[in-house]
Amino acid sequence: MYTRIPGEATGVTTPVDNNERTPVPDTRRCVARLRLYAVLLGVPESDSLQALDEQRSEHQWLVACCEELHDTPFERWQAEHTRLFVTGFPNTVCPPFESAMRGQGMSGSAMEELEGFYRGLGLSARGMPPDYLGTMLECWAYLTERSDEDAAATLWERHLASWLPGFAGTLRRSAELMLYRRFGEQLERLCAAHGPDCATDPAWSTSDAQ
Repeated sequence: MYTRIPGEATGVTTPVDNNERTPVPDTRRCVARLRLYAVLLGVPESDSLQALDEQRSEHQWLVACCEELHDTPFERWQAEHTRLFVTGFPNTVCPPFESAMRGQGMSGSAMEELEGFYRGLGLSARGMPPDYLGTMLECWAYLTERSDEDAAATLWERHLASWLPGFAGTLRRSAELMLYRRFGEQLERLCAAHGPDCATDPAWSTSDAQ
């Protein structure tokens, strides 16, 4: 999952726009971070560590995480991902779905609302449910690229603000591998930047948690 292009990795299909503006440097950093966060939710594959290694210079917080993963059996990494995000026992620790995090099971009203939201943007969720966090982060990255602050604010306020901070904190406290603890910290920083404002917040776009 880490090696596929973000739109395929998270299930977002984006329209082609030949008139899209080239993002400014800080915006590019924000977009890169959002897309990294989206793919970190994916199942580790055989080439995932190599892909993360290639991003260490851009995302300094990955350096120590990658060093730990080089000393960690691959099966252990996969098991930790499963425990946290898929089928932990007795409960999945951090299910990355809005419906589940809001106590609506796996088919809550958020799914229908998000389908309509994506459709209004000319987007569609593919391969994963529309309320999957990776899909929403990829959509947020797309909106940040396009400087669509109103739509980004809607996504944050209606579909992320009520549960993502709690998700991030639980992930940081519960993860046994450094990669996922630091991922939780990064999500907490994102939430602290008040969602859509992160696209223009220099503190979020230029600094890294060590």
